[in-house]
Amino acid sequence: MPVEAATAASPKRPIPPREAPVSRDVAVAPVPGGGSPYAESWAVIVGINDYRHPRVPKLRYAVNDARAVERTLRGQGFRPERIRLLLDAQATKTRIEGILGDELRTQVGGNDRVLVFFAGHGKTDRLRSGEEEGYLLPVDGDPGRLFSTAISMTALRQISDRIPAKHILYVVDACYSGYALFNRSISDDLYEEMVKKPAIQILTAGRQEDQAQERGGHGIFTEVLVRGLSGDAFPRPKTWLALEELGLWVKQRVFAESNKRQLPQYGNLSGEGQFVFILPQASGPRVEGPERPPPSDSPISPSQVPPIALVPPSPPPRPATGSLVLSGTPPGTAVLLDGKEVGKVGQVPLRLEANAGSYTLRLEALGYKPREARIEVKVNTEQPIQFELERIIEGLRAGTIQRRGRDNAEMVYIPAGTFTMGDTHGDGGSDEKPTHQVTVEAFWIDRTEATNAKFARFVQASGYRPQGEWQKYAAAKDQHPVVEVTWHDAVAYCKWAEKRLATEAEFEYAARGTDGRKYPWGNTWEDTRARFAGNRGSQTTAPVGSYPTGVSPFGVLDMAGNVWEWVSSLYKPYPYVATDGREDPTASGSRVVRGSSWGDGPRVLRSADRGRFDPAGHYVSVGLRCAQGT
Repeated sequence: MPVEAATAASPKRPIPPREAPVSRDVAVAPVPGGGSPYAESWAVIVGINDYRHPRVPKLRYAVNDARAVERTLRGQGFRPERIRLLLDAQATKTRIEGILGDELRTQVGGNDRVLVFFAGHGKTDRLRSGEEEGYLLPVDGDPGRLFSTAISMTALRQISDRIPAKHILYVVDACYSGYALFNRSISDDLYEEMVKKPAIQILTAGRQEDQAQERGGHGIFTEVLVRGLSGDAFPRPKTWLALEELGLWVKQRVFAESNKRQLPQYGNLSGEGQFVFILPQASGPRVEGPERPPPSDSPISPSQVPPIALVPPSPPPRPATGSLVLSGTPPGTAVLLDGKEVGKVGQVPLRLEANAGSYTLRLEALGYKPREARIEVKVNTEQPIQFELERIIEGLRAGTIQRRGRDNAEMVYIPAGTFTMGDTHGDGGSDEKPTHQVTVEAFWIDRTEATNAKFARFVQASGYRPQGEWQKYAAAKDQHPVVEVTWHDAVAYCKWAEKRLATEAEFEYAARGTDGRKYPWGNTWEDTRARFAGNRGSQTTAPVGSYPTGVSPFGVLDMAGNVWEWVSSLYKPYPYVATDGREDPTASGSRVVRGSSWGDGPRVLRSADRGRFDPAGHYVSVGLRCAQGT
């Protein structure tokens, strides 16, 4: 959907579709007593009228909306020092992602809530697969260079996974894709479960095809939202609202007051909990906001909407709690209490707060035997738990495919084995000699090269600044292998993905197996099995996996042609000896590339062929793939 020009009567803000739900690691937190279920409340509020790029039309009221939301949240108990207000020139991609990805990640606590409000433009980009990727445009966004200048919804999801808050809510005042509606009323019986369960939620101004309507100095959506949070829209003694209740009311009012041109959507991106708003009481100060327009009839019949349940005057008392602190291996181990996943143990210990009592603790990780034990959580007691899960060796066959790592890439299992490394056919270079026996341990390797789409998600989620010019050849090539990345970029990507680069020996073994074949598919050259200089025409790379008949004996694709791939090894003479310093990541010197590229001929596409480049260099024919130990 292109960014459309604003009109004097009704500026419009196209916004991309939602992403599929993802899981996140959070701690279990109890419901505190008093008027709020949260320890602290944080907000990031973005309003952009004055976009810098000439192809992005300016808006009139987004800044007004952001300021109105800020005033309203102060009445909700958000302290001024916990609110980040970014207006126009302040709302750059770097600043927004820096606050979400760095500041909040280190400051927010496990029993806090975070609200992110965005009023501005967005854009939808259709991927080669037919799926749509959504982007929010910061003030410095370029609709023609979304990868590098916009904030993708994928990146926002990944950033959210790193914020340790109990509840996170995104509110987007613009058009958005539809969510399944929630028609459940929230009663006192559900309160405790609702507020103690983690969640990432979203409330948007409309469906994907809608255009956000504006009037009287504000967007209709924000105008209605602020009215709802003032408390007057709900019967007394209503003291709090769950997102489902507020979302349903906002949906009805906006649909009616926009003449049925805008239908807000809301739902959970992950988790089962609910973001809770605390309503100001009648005797308290009024929250400043947009003026209230005359009421109009609801487009939804009352018979279709269950009543919103009243809440008792005070929340349930705070239960007695204790803490668990879990640490161990492997990283990414899922922690379950009484069958419900409550978090994952990463590189740092996982701290959980839970009601006092007896629980069944279960630890699970892919490729490891689960462990289960009965534990007792004691009041006001911190209990450390250390563990080491046992690997499952049996049951994995050569060529087994699993999605692994933070990039969720398909990886192929390569069993331990011994093979002859080097020029076994007598037509290689001098640096492929002498041939010699090498034994490798079992490992996993990515089934294809890393793509532009995956590398973009890495950059956006991690904040890493690549040394190479990878974006130069990435436009409209989401599923092509990323190129123009340095060896250091490749190392950083694999580390982020919780993987590593393959060694030179591992790459050759995965490409040719134990039978000494010349090419991944056999000993005879065939033009249709790889992208190379003789069949590319005027093109360079092909989408990864485009030559399935060129598969290696273990089931790995693109091990010959398409792009050279960085490996971990220093370029040194044979024989290959892993302990002679060539696998030292801090050593200086050229690094090996393997697999040949779209610009090479059949002789170079041999599995034994070696190349070398400066690790600080970036090249249009060099990409990467990752490996992982077992």
